[in-house]
Amino acid sequence: MLAHYLSSTLELGVTIDFRTVFTVVPNRGRDPEKGTPAFRWWARPEVPLILCDHGECAPGHQSHPVAFLTRHPLDMLVSYFHQCVEALGIFQGSLTEFLRDPGFGTPRLVRYLEGWAALLDQPQNLVLSYESLLVDPYRGLSTIVRWLGLPHDVPVRDASVQACTLDSMRRIERSGLDEPEKAWRVRRGRAGGHASEMNPDDIAWVRSVLRDRLDPALAQRLGLEGAGTADHSMTDDERTTCATSTEN
Repeated sequence: MLAHYLSSTLELGVTIDFRTVFTVVPNRGRDPEKGTPAFRWWARPEVPLILCDHGECAPGHQSHPVAFLTRHPLDMLVSYFHQCVEALGIFQGSLTEFLRDPGFGTPRLVRYLEGWAALLDQPQNLVLSYESLLVDPYRGLSTIVRWLGLPHDVPVRDASVQACTLDSMRRIERSGLDEPEKAWRVRRGRAGGHASEMNPDDIAWVRSVLRDRLDPALAQRLGLEGAGTADHSMTDDERTTCATSTEN
């Protein structure tokens, strides 16, 4: 949505798809197709350099404002499982094995959350939830635009949201990428989807790990109900964090 908004309001002339998006909002890093080398607007200082980063917190994140996109942790684990197995091919095994793997699953998620914790309370940073964007993407995009200090154009906002509905993104992905169906990035796009893929024992195990290992203050800041206490289970308000950092 943000790439569409930037292209329209700043008259960049980019038709956004799953490749050109990185020319407007690149990933953090030096990948020539998806990282900062793909960014086309170095000669136009009015175009903000906004870096998308799904990795762990790094020293560079502390020197620029950061927007966090939070999500239910069990949904995130299931989504990451599909990405690692189907799109990236870097994990072989079942979902149960993935959840317990220290390099991919729940232990990694705990390290990830703890790494970002220090930045969450800093006033220059923004926190949004995946679930809130599903409910009201118009309000969510307006929040991001205002936080970035960009002009707020309601018609362009509305068009940007419509261009990024799940159906629209599925059409773009299926028509523009020469990839097998299992590698498609746009999946169901709904909250609570983990319940149909994780068995009850796995759900209970993940909740137990998060409850026992996360600092209670961090858990509360992230909306993780019951973490750090032995007699409460987590609710559907549980979330985990992805990040987008902005640099001007």
